[in-house]
Amino acid sequence: MSEIIQFNKFGELHNGISVFFCKTDFLEEEFARIKDLKENIILISGNSDYIIADNLVESMPQNIVHWFCHNNLSSSIKVTNLPIGIENSLEAKRAGHGVGWQHAIEKEKILSSLFEKDISKPTNLIYANFNISTNPPWRERIKKACVASNFTTYKECNLSYFDFISDILDHEAVVCPAGNKPDQKKQGGDNHRIYEVLYSNRIPIVFSENQHSMYEKLYKFLPVVLLEDEQKLLDKSYIVDQLKEAKKKTKTDIIKFSFWKKKILNQAWLTKR
Repeated sequence: MSEIIQFNKFGELHNGISVFFCKTDFLEEEFARIKDLKENIILISGNSDYIIADNLVESMPQNIVHWFCHNNLSSSIKVTNLPIGIENSLEAKRAGHGVGWQHAIEKEKILSSLFEKDISKPTNLIYANFNISTNPPWRERIKKACVASNFTTYKECNLSYFDFISDILDHEAVVCPAGNKPDQKKQGGDNHRIYEVLYSNRIPIVFSENQHSMYEKLYKFLPVVLLEDEQKLLDKSYIVDQLKEAKKKTKTDIIKFSFWKKKILNQAWLTKR
């Protein structure tokens, strides 16, 4: 199986006995089912924009011994953040808990061919190409800064996926502003674009204003640059220094599906002892 993370791959671990895979939207109903079970449970949730916050974690049944999820912003040691990866190409094993997308088949194929490969060196510094409509006020601000930056290539998102990835490969870093924001604290959830960039062996750029929590939970372990605000996109020497620091983070295990599959199954085995 490809190492590219697509969230429905985690659904293959669902057995309805000790491991449960659930779309985040259905957690309330899932909690009601799980609390009546005698077994200790490993829960996996995702496929949603919703955030996992402390109040939700506090309401989970006591027999959930560990919870793996994406968009985790809780402080609980019983919850582990999973990378969202790229869009699903196949539907979830558990019906209704995750759709599959035809366009993601090409994405996985292309990114699998690039990940951890010795590919050509980029000739440009920063690339930006994102859909404004998923978070208009914020992404308009980022677009304005990108257009004003004389070392950033900004393009509208009307390219073929092959051409889009070719552009990414020709740049050292890619601007990845938060998209949908499901919570009132303005902290965005995880972002598919970040993983498209990482799987292309390039460096994502994110922002403190609405991605700081995800950075602390996940991105800081990866070659990802966190900027205080969009105006830093205009400071070339600062960007170059930040990219140098990001390149020192060379471990990519946490964006490999096999890493998390092993971790989840080991946790499930331990709960049976």
